[in-house]
Amino acid sequence: MLACSTLLWTCSPTPATRRPAPMPLVEAPAPEIVTPSLRRTRTLATLLRLTEKPRLSATDLQVTFAADRLTTEEGVATLLSGLDANDDSVREDSRTLIWQLPPEFHPELVRLCPARHRSLVAQILAAQGRRAVVWLNDLLNWHASAEDAGTRLSVFTALGAIAPEHPEVISAITRGLTDSDAQIRLFAVTYLIDSPDARPLVETTLKVLRLSKDRTIADTARFWQDFLKNSRVARLGK
Repeated sequence: MLACSTLLWTCSPTPATRRPAPMPLVEAPAPEIVTPSLRRTRTLATLLRLTEKPRLSATDLQVTFAADRLTTEEGVATLLSGLDANDDSVREDSRTLIWQLPPEFHPELVRLCPARHRSLVAQILAAQGRRAVVWLNDLLNWHASAEDAGTRLSVFTALGAIAPEHPEVISAITRGLTDSDAQIRLFAVTYLIDSPDARPLVETTLKVLRLSKDRTIADTARFWQDFLKNSRVARLGK
C-alpha cells in the first residue's frame, strides 16, 4: 500500500509553469526633425526672454547659440533669416534682436548681411557713431553697389555719423548730389551746405529740388537757398 502511494505520488504530473505574458511592443519615439525654421523659433524665443534684462550681453547670446548647437556665425545667420520669415511677428522679433546685438557680433552681422537688409545694418552702425569706423570700407562698398535708394540713404547717414570728415565719405556724399533719388540729393545738400568746394554743385542741385512735386523737398530746398543767400549777405556785410 505504501509502495503504491509512493508510486502515485511520484508519477503525478507536474503543474505547468506559467510563462509571463509578452509585453506589448512600444515604438521608439521618432527623432525630432529640427528644421531651420524650428531652430530659429527656439532661438528667438530664448533670446526674447533674455531681452527682459536691461541689456542683452555677448554671454547671453553665446550660451543661447551653444544650447542649440549653433556657432556664432550660424546664430547671427539665424537671426538674419528671421527678417524674411512669412510670420510678421517673427520678422519683428528678429529685427528687435538684431538691433540689440552687442558690438562683438557686428563682424558676423556685417559679413553675413544680404544686400536687401543692409539698410537695417547701416542704421545699427550709425547708432554706434565713431566707434563703428572699422566698418567704413564696408559701408563705402555697400553704397557703391546699392541698387535701392533706401539703402543708399541709410549708408549715407551711417557714413556721416561714423567719419564725417573722412575724404572718401565727403567724396561719396558729393556724388550724392547727382543721385537719381531726390531724398538723397537733399541729404547731400544738407551735409555739404557749409562746404565751399561743393557750393556750386549744391546751388545747382537746390535749383532743381525747389521744383520738386514733393512739397517737403521743395520747401526744404527753398530754406537752404535762403540760408545760403543770407550767409552770403552776412559775409559781405563784415
